[in-house]
Amino acid sequence: IDKKEKTEMVKNIGRQDALSPLKTLTRGYSIVEKDGKIVKSVSQLKKDEEVDIRLTDGKAKARIL
Repeated sequence: IDKKEKTEMVKNIGRQDALSPLKTLTRGYSIVEKDGKIVKSVSQLKKDEEVDIRLTDGKAKARIL
C-alpha cells in the first residue's frame, strides 16, 4: 500500500466515523425506537405508547403524552 492509498483510506474512515449513528449520540442527540424500529415521524406515535430513547450512555423508556 502506497502513501496515496493510505491517505485515501484514512479519509474514508474519517467520513464513515462522522456519519456513525453512535457518534451522533455523543453530540447530544438521541434515537427514539418503538417496537425495535426507529421512529422517523411523530405520525408513528400514539398517546400512551411506550418508546425507547437511546442516548450515548444507554436507553430509557418514555410514554407518549
